[in-house]
Amino acid sequence: MIIGKVRDFGEFSLEPRVQIELAHLVDGYRSYDALLDSGFNGCIALPRKLAEELRSIPGATYTLVDAEGDEIEQEAIVGYMRFHGLERHVDVHIMDGPFPDILLGLEVLKGYQVCMEIVDNGQITIELISS
Repeated sequence: MIIGKVRDFGEFSLEPRVQIELAHLVDGYRSYDALLDSGFNGCIALPRKLAEELRSIPGATYTLVDAEGDEIEQEAIVGYMRFHGLERHVDVHIMDGPFPDILLGLEVLKGYQVCMEIVDNGQITIELISS
């Protein structure tokens, strides 16, 4: 089971956050704080600076549709993450600009049950669904 916390940063700013592990170029896996983003259908989105520090395979350019319906060309790589104790390949979308957060998208959460207490310091649990 993966456990995280909901953090309250003021009005309209509850953020569900969990720890994820990404493979770094130099020293194995590192733990990172990620924002659980139910509006992101991909695996992971990272700021460019962090993406360049990861062990990865070159990817491609994707056309994504943002929340406003605009199409955006976005670069991606294939990275490695440890999730629920298993190493897996994940598509990593590279974000340019001022957005500093790591986003954990729904593609990573397929096959899992996510429960959140939507209050300050509320608990998040992510459990594998038995088939």
